[in-house]
Amino acid sequence: MDRRDFLAALGGKFAKKQEERAIAINSMECLAWNDVMCYSCKDSCGKNAIDFFASFRPTINSNCDNCGDCASSCPVGAIK
Repeated sequence: MDRRDFLAALGGKFAKKQEERAIAINSMECLAWNDVMCYSCKDSCGKNAIDFFASFRPTINSNCDNCGDCASSCPVGAIK
């Protein structure tokens, strides 16, 4: 049983909160957070789970299912 299966088995709010925290953007490393036009994460996300403030500052929203497509597409590895 992997971590995702374990949390799914727990059910309820606790499992959902843990899942929501799995993907995070490091604003110090992220190109968009540092005023460079980059949408690699948003373009690769099939769930529309990344919001941008104006053209910069991406954040993960509640649509995220932690698939990792955004992390694997980030050119600087700012998403973990």
